[in-house]
Amino acid sequence: MAAYPSDFEFDLLLRDGEVVQMRPIKPEDLELEQDFITRVGAQSLYFRFFKAKRELSPEELRYFTNVDYDDRMAFIVLDGDEMVAVGRYDVIPGKKSGDGGRVAEVAFLVQDDQQGRGIGSRLLQHLTVYARLKGVSEFEATVLAENHGMLRLFRNSGYTLHRQLDGGVYSVEFPIEYSLEAREAEWEHEKR
Repeated sequence: MAAYPSDFEFDLLLRDGEVVQMRPIKPEDLELEQDFITRVGAQSLYFRFFKAKRELSPEELRYFTNVDYDDRMAFIVLDGDEMVAVGRYDVIPGKKSGDGGRVAEVAFLVQDDQQGRGIGSRLLQHLTVYARLKGVSEFEATVLAENHGMLRLFRNSGYTLHRQLDGGVYSVEFPIEYSLEAREAEWEHEKR
């Protein structure tokens, strides 16, 4: 397991002018993660896990809070002492992108009362930077068709999306190279 990446601890300025903290998840964040899950709305949890869920099992908590900071990575966002969001990727073993880089599945969950503040965009921005440093060159996501917020997040990222709808579920793939479009999208977020 790679060492804890303390260089990726940041204060984030959000659209509404508030400041929150973002950092890599740690194994000792079990309670923070469980408390966070209990505050997230039923629909947001369904969009994330594709089933009704009110809490995480002990096994799920250990899995989500123990990452290797290489093949598996997660950033959490803290507002004071409370976790309000998480963005993560998991490298898909053996899968390579067109340029030979690694491919990772990406997922996000933002507490309902924190949505619309720019947290998801900032998580995606930092997660892509980190992933590129680890040899990941493409993200994939599985998104329910009615999850308009997540689809909008990906669409507004500046990355070139490839989407396919099958049975009410989108398979979304996008290379995460730092393109002109991605830089422009990042600049738009910063201006807002």
